[in-house]
Amino acid sequence: MAKATKQLGGAAKDKYFRELFAAAPGLPPVLARRLTELAKAEVSQVRIRQPLSDRARLLGTAADVLPEVAQRTPGEPASRNKAEAASRVSPVPAGAARPVDAEPSRQPAAPAKTFDPFAFTAVVVLKRQGAEALSKLLAGITDPAHLRQLADKQHLGVPADCTDAAVLRDAIMKSAQARIDDRRAAAS
Repeated sequence: MAKATKQLGGAAKDKYFRELFAAAPGLPPVLARRLTELAKAEVSQVRIRQPLSDRARLLGTAADVLPEVAQRTPGEPASRNKAEAASRVSPVPAGAARPVDAEPSRQPAAPAKTFDPFAFTAVVVLKRQGAEALSKLLAGITDPAHLRQLADKQHLGVPADCTDAAVLRDAIMKSAQARIDDRRAAAS
């Protein structure tokens, strides 16, 4: 008997793609996130046949799917053939000593700290903790681009041509207060 299918759309579809690419063996997390975003943008609905737990059993390990992943070092790029990989890994001729400073660093680079526009919700902070609390949180954001991103993602109206952080903070405060006032008016 065939397995039942399930149709997914919206947030369930997005979650499915996130879990699908995260479970793929040998797929770097950065590439998994990129593929997830691409799939979310391009696909409106998906019909799935089996849960992710069954898929992991079918996919096998990273070495089974991508044999060269098991043979290369963590910092080494993937290549089409072993000769190309060897030329990339060892630029020093065979038999010559490799200089100490030419040894690739084995420590991963610190991930760049990205701005999270949903670290706090301006309307909720203003309503529950007050204007001073929101003002302190906004003061911690110094980059005007980050303030604009916060306003855009939280649907808070700010002047389109503004590039000054102080003006953007004030506009976010006013927009959050207007949202609270609108909700109160609609509830009465």
